[in-house]
Amino acid sequence: MSRSRRRERSILDLIPTSIRDHPVVRQALVHKSASKDPLASNERLEFLGDAVIELVVSDYLYRRYPEVDEGRLTQVRSALVSRRSLGSLGVSGGLLEAITVGQADALGPAVAANAVEAVAGAVYLAGGFQLATAFILAVLGPSLERVDGDLVLGDYKSLLHQALAKLHHEPPRYRVSWSGPDHDRRYRVVVQLPGGFEAEGEGASRKEAEQEACRLAIIEANRRAEAAGLAVTGAASDARRPRRRAARSATQATESTSAGGR
Repeated sequence: MSRSRRRERSILDLIPTSIRDHPVVRQALVHKSASKDPLASNERLEFLGDAVIELVVSDYLYRRYPEVDEGRLTQVRSALVSRRSLGSLGVSGGLLEAITVGQADALGPAVAANAVEAVAGAVYLAGGFQLATAFILAVLGPSLERVDGDLVLGDYKSLLHQALAKLHHEPPRYRVSWSGPDHDRRYRVVVQLPGGFEAEGEGASRKEAEQEACRLAIIEANRRAEAAGLAVTGAASDARRPRRRAARSATQATESTSAGGR
């Protein structure tokens, strides 16, 4: 059963026009249930594409985040190339509407994930690694944007906790307040470190304010670790970027949380 209707700007639209009609690309859209010959389906391309996607993502993360450690990079890569992630991208990218299957009940997120891998493998074979890299990064675009938030902004909290752990200190505490109407709220977070040191951050969301506070606090935590002769993560140098000024200072409500705060 063929489902040829595609959504606007589908994953297939991201394939370079020079190879879009290549036989191996067409094969990537043939599910095993629609082929009498297993070698004519997309299964082998799925096998290849799985490896190509992992390599492209690994290369991207390694170059994009030079100060993030191997453990965190591995976690992020696993999330990006997981079956759930690729399945979601395949469904939203219209692959279930483009793939040829032998039975309707074969369609689903798992088939979409396989198709993403198969198409990536096909682009690699037909166009080479450079085209495959551009294609894969385009497909993963929205996911990669979220990674920026997690690794560039959202990682300061974990870095702070790691630095304090190296000093054998208790985790920090957070004091949260906010101001302004619901549609234009500003958050203020004060992070309290052992020894009485405090750092303050503000932002349009609680997470943004919390991470700004942690960014400033990690500078102090790093200074203390260096004074004690202990090594801490190199990402502390990135935390020394100038902080952004908040637009409001009036406080309407205050909330205290432990280190496990949202």
